[in-house]
Amino acid sequence: MIRKNLIGQKFNRLTVLSLTEKRGKSGGVYWLCQCDCGKFTCVMTAQLKNGHTKSCGCLSSETSKKIHTKHGESGNKNRTHEYAVWAGMIGRCCVLGNSRYDDYGGKGIKICDRWRKSYPNFLADMGRCPAGLTLERIDNTGNYELSNCRWATRTEQQHNTKCKGYYKNKQHKYQPSIYRNNTLYHLGTYSTKEEARLTYLEAKKQLDQYLPPQDQRELNAMRL
Repeated sequence: MIRKNLIGQKFNRLTVLSLTEKRGKSGGVYWLCQCDCGKFTCVMTAQLKNGHTKSCGCLSSETSKKIHTKHGESGNKNRTHEYAVWAGMIGRCCVLGNSRYDDYGGKGIKICDRWRKSYPNFLADMGRCPAGLTLERIDNTGNYELSNCRWATRTEQQHNTKCKGYYKNKQHKYQPSIYRNNTLYHLGTYSTKEEARLTYLEAKKQLDQYLPPQDQRELNAMRL
């Protein structure tokens, strides 16, 4: 039974025309919608309401054209490393069809409005990427924004991803941090990775009031 009839309602560029017989794996219903551009598409209720689907696809195409024409760094001949990094970030966080979306945008990782809307803003904040470095989120559960990003080596990035909660700085010290409620909390600097990991787990438990069983077992062992 459909709790609410969406026929006639408009969600971004999509106007709902009718209910279809198509159902999702979990039983969700699909609505036939007409886009402002005139094309038709079928969209699930949740995707309409949460804004994941805003058009038939024309909005993404228009956005792509806009961001490719302003700064002269996106063409095949003039494409810069920084632009490629920015475009990759946009793709995995904002484009449903991207092969890496499920690991980023699908898990709630977002890009701050300043960067999402403007490559020049991203470049102004991060600067040119030093040779051999890549874009890294300091807290890999946090969003892409200036306070949580840096240029890092592949080794540093892999280390940060693996250890989940701290990274090794240029002074060979370990710095734990955690991102919650749009705030990056720096948790100090430690001589050993064990100290950094312990600090991270304790902060995570305090902020979330919960730890997954595996993390709780690790924390208990560290406290012995």
